[in-house]
Amino acid sequence: MTTATSPTDQLGRNAAPEQVSRIFKELRELKVACRRADAHSRVIVLIQACIDNGINTRGRIRGTLIKLGFNEDHVVIVLNACAGPNPDVYHWYRDEAGVYHNHVGTAVPAAA
Repeated sequence: MTTATSPTDQLGRNAAPEQVSRIFKELRELKVACRRADAHSRVIVLIQACIDNGINTRGRIRGTLIKLGFNEDHVVIVLNACAGPNPDVYHWYRDEAGVYHNHVGTAVPAAA
């Protein structure tokens, strides 16, 4: 999954169709790669990928994951439950403008 590195890499509301197609292709591939994980974990991973790619408001995240076949209620529940200021507890946070941001550099390494 390609992560956005600059504002021009992010999927804005007026993104070119080929950019939208590329990001949706990557999201579908990520969904397939996570197929053995439980539904809750898959939603977390896909939300983080959406945020990384500039799909970073509640409506856009919800709409994207619905298009990918996820349950709308479940997406909103996970989006709310995993948002908060403490990176030791939450996956992302929502700013005053309603934009979600992933907590960066807080991943715990997998046990060997």
